[in-house]
Amino acid sequence: MKKIIPILSVLLPLFSFSQNEKGGFFLETGVTMFGGGDYMPFVGKTGISFWQSKTFVNRDGEVVELVGEKYHVTSFSIAPRFGYCLTKKLSVGLDFQYFRNYNAYRGAYDDKENYRNIIFGIFLRYFILDKKHSPFLELASGTGFSKNVDKSVSSGGGQYERIKYYNLPYISGSLGYSFRISPRFKLGIAATVQNTFEKPKDKGNVETDIDRISILETGLVASITYSFIKKKE
Repeated sequence: MKKIIPILSVLLPLFSFSQNEKGGFFLETGVTMFGGGDYMPFVGKTGISFWQSKTFVNRDGEVVELVGEKYHVTSFSIAPRFGYCLTKKLSVGLDFQYFRNYNAYRGAYDDKENYRNIIFGIFLRYFILDKKHSPFLELASGTGFSKNVDKSVSSGGGQYERIKYYNLPYISGSLGYSFRISPRFKLGIAATVQNTFEKPKDKGNVETDIDRISILETGLVASITYSFIKKKE
């Protein structure tokens, strides 16, 4: 019994963390496990992706790759979130994301398209329980802007470039679960729904009568959070 008491005195604090410390700051980012943010910015998503498509045809009973018919897409994003704990259950914070995408088509005509999205916003998160693990609800909203550059070759062989600009207001909601693994770190997973509105700006050399495009996306986001521990006076 005397041996068990010292062991418990060491282990018990490891399982007694609350979700948040009132007045504490935290830094967070995440990755989408599937869905979400494949085209538009998606809050809390950091990562890189690449995919390639090829075309195969049947030539006299033999399947061969069609030379010059390839499509490459590379994209990456950086999305830190910085927050503050108003109470042990309620947190507020700031969102930021830089998203870059490169598309290249190698076919009868070589086309290249790339776009850069930057968004910034705020979020409000409420934890159901003041315990080591707790479900939570989150609402987020903000805006951003996008620049799209399309370089193509016309049917006559001439090269041309189109530049388009967009505003990107968005709103999102999440239902998630958070688990603190140490005084400084916790892990989370959340089902997120985001609606982004792509609204053309009056810039560039392309005219359009489109008022806005509404893009609804969903995704499962896994996150890691670092808490800045306050110094005790």
